[in-house]
Amino acid sequence: MSTDQPVLLCSSCGAPLEAGATSCHFCGAQLAHAAGVTGAAPPGPAPGTSPEIEAIRGAVARAHGLYEQQYGYVGPTQCAQFSSKLGGLLHAVSNQVLAQDGRPIQVNYVHAASPGDAARVYQSMVAEVGKTNLVARKGAVIVEVISRDARDVEAVRHAVQPEETNQKKSSWW
Repeated sequence: MSTDQPVLLCSSCGAPLEAGATSCHFCGAQLAHAAGVTGAAPPGPAPGTSPEIEAIRGAVARAHGLYEQQYGYVGPTQCAQFSSKLGGLLHAVSNQVLAQDGRPIQVNYVHAASPGDAARVYQSMVAEVGKTNLVARKGAVIVEVISRDARDVEAVRHAVQPEETNQKKSSWW
């Protein structure tokens, strides 16, 4: 079977996409541009995420032994609700579910609007979830890692290369 068109795959689940589709028929993920449409703008971050989050998410997804299972993001209304709850203006909020050796790992990403917002959101998240989860900050992106296995947390921390974190590496072992 020969085709002139490359096979396009959903970035969320890997299923083949039909030309012109605006969402994945398998997992329902929304596409930023219609699949395979000539002249469409080059793919960029999906609505509701940001280039800053995508750069970190990509590094995490490429980390050795981690396999992305799902990725999602919140719309503007939910983003405003998170802004209110966390005490700082946010550009984007998204979530990634990975697996390593069958163990689930959830990574939440929050992109703050300014350095001051990032500091407030980071402190808020450390106070809220820092006793049980790794909270890390790289620039204006705050990352929360939810896993029961210290090896998984370390793999994500290593991929993120944070400027600030609520946990010391020695406390994970």
